[in-house]
Amino acid sequence: MTTPSVPPPPPASSVAESPASLNQKRGRGGTVAALLALFLLVTTIIATSLWIWNYNSARSWEEAAADARVERDVAESELAGAESKAETLEAASSTMRDQISTLEGEAAGVAKQAADLEEQEARLAEREAAVTKTEDQVAATTITEGVWTVGVDIEAGNYRVKESPIDCYWAIYTTGTNQDDIIQNDIVTGGMPTVTIREGQDFESNRCGSWIKQ
Repeated sequence: MTTPSVPPPPPASSVAESPASLNQKRGRGGTVAALLALFLLVTTIIATSLWIWNYNSARSWEEAAADARVERDVAESELAGAESKAETLEAASSTMRDQISTLEGEAAGVAKQAADLEEQEARLAEREAAVTKTEDQVAATTITEGVWTVGVDIEAGNYRVKESPIDCYWAIYTTGTNQDDIIQNDIVTGGMPTVTIREGQDFESNRCGSWIKQ
């Protein structure tokens, strides 16, 4: 007797799924989609935040760079101004040094002139003193008109008229004789007469001018 053959099982795709199984699969698919959507949202938020942060950072860096450039320009301008002032001050200092050097030279010249003037004044004072001494000596040894006693009024020595006389009378007497004892006398017109007188004598001069001791 022939045993009937057992039919093969149906393919898996042809096996009908239960509603519960289908609902479970749909639930898992929705969860995955939700998670994927959430991931995409979070990623988008993070990317947007990073972009905004980078944008703000870039603007901040640009602003900082611009501020730095402005500060650099200001510093360079101030430096240029300071260098210009320094050059001006250096030029003024150089001019002042030149002026000081010139003034020092002039002061040295003035000091030398003052020293020369003092030396000249000293020499002039010496000459004046010598002239005064000579004049005093001449005055002390000059005989004028009158009768004089040698050794009392006038010095003994040789005397000569200062200028050529006209009608000059002179006489030498013995002192104490009241001009009675005439040692020598003369009347002179022209020439430059001289006399020698000694102590113990009187000398008389009339119209002879001054007699200078020789």
